[in-house]
Amino acid sequence: MTGEFDVADLLAYEPAGRAFDLVIAFFLQVPAAERSTILRRAAAALAPGGTFLLVAHYLRNLDEGYGGPRDPHVLYTPDDVVMDLEEL
Repeated sequence: MTGEFDVADLLAYEPAGRAFDLVIAFFLQVPAAERSTILRRAAAALAPGGTFLLVAHYLRNLDEGYGGPRDPHVLYTPDDVVMDLEEL
């Protein structure tokens, strides 16, 4: 099995459009404006029929979860993700 991986500063990186079968963002805990920019660029890189996988700490984690960032400015909700990825 072969594959291609890109490692980059996500605030500067602009991946090729509709080029990747799999886009993964694990624990992207950055402020909302940065998150929105990064997720929109990531979504634009997703090929038709591709898979977008996002794993992150939920805002409720502050009171109901375990571990993760303690700064509410880098936590988010499913509704935030829907707004960030509305073009999907």
